Amino acid sequence: LKQEIQALVSRANLPTSFATELSEILETWSGDSGDAENTGFCEEVAAWLRLNHNKNFSNADLAAHFRCPAARLSKEFKACFGVSVSEYVNQCRIEIAQTMMRENKKARIKEIAIDVGFSDQYYFSKIFKKVTGVWPTEYTKE
Repeated sequence: LKQEIQALVSRANLPTSFATELSEILETWSGDSGDAENTGFCEEVAAWLRLNHNKNFSNADLAAHFRCPAARLSKEFKACFGVSVSEYVNQCRIEIAQTMMRENKKARIKEIAIDVGFSDQYYFSKIFKKVTGVWPTEYTKE
């Protein structure tokens, strides 16, 4: 692929750096790049998700932020972590919620749910139970 791009670029009298950049972009999108590079990309996405866990965003928003097709981002992320982007975000949110519950036993579940990025405390409770195996009210009593 690189050789084909370089041949096309030289015929069109474009700079060699353009060919290199274009090759890298196409490799990233096509999945031809190495596992280490994909892992680095996944780690970068995961770090962004942890930092922005309390914000609402779609896979399309995330893909636009990382300048990558949404389907490709989802596939790479799941291959790296074994869970979808939304499952990963929910796990992050629940881990943070658990910390908040341990640090402040009197905090209201509704407030914690909102603080970690859920707009609905009932959905938060359902996800909390799915991730931890116990309801938030049970967890605060432990």
